[in-house]
Amino acid sequence: MVGRQATYFNLGENVTTVFDTSIAVIGISSAKSPDHSEAVHFDTDKRIYRKIICNEENEVIGMVVLNDFVDVGMVSTAIQNREVIDPDYAEKIVKGHYPFQVR
Repeated sequence: MVGRQATYFNLGENVTTVFDTSIAVIGISSAKSPDHSEAVHFDTDKRIYRKIICNEENEVIGMVVLNDFVDVGMVSTAIQNREVIDPDYAEKIVKGHYPFQVR
């Protein structure tokens, strides 16, 4: 762009509200390979669901969220940058309100 090398990345992002439930899907919504991992947390009383999907290199490649949008912007950036996170750290992030940071 304007004399500078630029890399463009197409990232699927869908956000909507259905019957008082806010839903966001960023990147992929489920593991596509046996080597992919998913960290999942849900609380039926609070109507919260959070999932982070990582590939075999522990790069963040997707997130699904219902009603708890804390860290969604930072996770979206991590997906775009193919940031690597530890699987135990992904578990902490989906449980909520844990400061998101990458290695």
